[in-house]
Amino acid sequence: MKTIAAIATPIGTGGVAVLRVSGDGAFGICDAVFRADGGGKAADFPERRLMLGTFSAAAFDERCLAVCFTAPRSFTGENVVEFQIHGGAALARYVLAALLSAGAVTARPGEFTERAFINGKTDLSGAEGIIRLINAQSEAELRAAGALADGKLYRLCAKMQDLLTDMLAELETSIDFPDSDAEAGGADTLSPRVREIAGTLTGLLATGTTAAYVRDGINIVLAGKPNVGKSALLNALLKAERAIVAELPGTTRDTITETLIYKGVKMNVTDTAGLRDGADAVEKLGVERARTALSSADIVLRVTDPADDSDDGKIDGALAGKKALSVRNKSDIKSGGRLRNGSNTPPADICVSALTGAGIEELKERIYTEFIDGGVIAGGLMLTETRHLDALSRAADALKNPSGIPELLAEDLRSAWLCLGEITGSTASEEVVDRIFERFCLGK
Repeated sequence: MKTIAAIATPIGTGGVAVLRVSGDGAFGICDAVFRADGGGKAADFPERRLMLGTFSAAAFDERCLAVCFTAPRSFTGENVVEFQIHGGAALARYVLAALLSAGAVTARPGEFTERAFINGKTDLSGAEGIIRLINAQSEAELRAAGALADGKLYRLCAKMQDLLTDMLAELETSIDFPDSDAEAGGADTLSPRVREIAGTLTGLLATGTTAAYVRDGINIVLAGKPNVGKSALLNALLKAERAIVAELPGTTRDTITETLIYKGVKMNVTDTAGLRDGADAVEKLGVERARTALSSADIVLRVTDPADDSDDGKIDGALAGKKALSVRNKSDIKSGGRLRNGSNTPPADICVSALTGAGIEELKERIYTEFIDGGVIAGGLMLTETRHLDALSRAADALKNPSGIPELLAEDLRSAWLCLGEITGSTASEEVVDRIFERFCLGK
């Protein structure tokens, strides 16, 4: 395999930029461009110790640090050299050009981690955990990604594969030697063990719902009539002045989406234009965008105020089929229990005041508990990848009704074993592997 090189830090100006080289030729390339202050060859440098020296490129010299990792004791399992240089975009590009001139080739996105997988330094699900760690935006995402990168899912799936292998061996013995006195398990004997593995898979699959919200966030849309305080409620939820708030109805003409973090979970909150007839042309566009936002909401906060009548067919019709929470804003204003039309004040699931902050934390908690299973969050391991959900679902289906016929049960066990191998990487196709590593950034 060719020796690869890439810039491992984001392009731009910063304190430090890191460039990574991996492959059999890494140490030779280091010797061609870097002179340690104490002299010596890269292969003789103290392993995993930063060495101060001079990097020589075609047009300049750069004082920098280099650290060497000897195969297989490196991230990729190959000889690796990393250079820490001053963090300038142009400087990093010129240093990379010097590494390429010395014999390296530009790494593909994810190629360092792919080589780690090929060399047995990480498993396939662990590599996907690394992607999640890089892209995580919340504490819950970090915890889930960390469990995946640490190999928790791999170890569990590998253990189940081992159990299935043992059962297959017992079945083969009972099939080949039906009259043998050997202690080989028949189909009926193995059924409880098969159901135990199926139960483990079912438990894993149950984490998928919470995991989806951890991965993507909970999509919350604020809806209601004009001037009930939707924009003020957005600001109160964010604890920041993000949306314009005015007494004039119809101030919001477009959707505004912002993200907050509550108990380590993302909440994507969208403010919308008030739903009403008789608006001008621009406001009508905002109303249409509001309806579009409603279609993708996980939950709609149906915002009212003390003078609002919830018996509004236009709004209630727009919310048909959606999970909704009735939120009465402006709880700091006393309505006397009567609406403008003389009817009684409509009931609400929760009362808040965007002005004073009353009820805001309670509202966040109501939304959180509606979607998030605290036990799953605490457990750490959850299925955030659609690929994992699909493979484990097929494995569970293969085992859910163990057959009493040895040959049929053996076929089901093999099917489940192959599905689990898609997670560990033992049976994943080359196309799947390529797609996974294409999702990585350069230098990782």
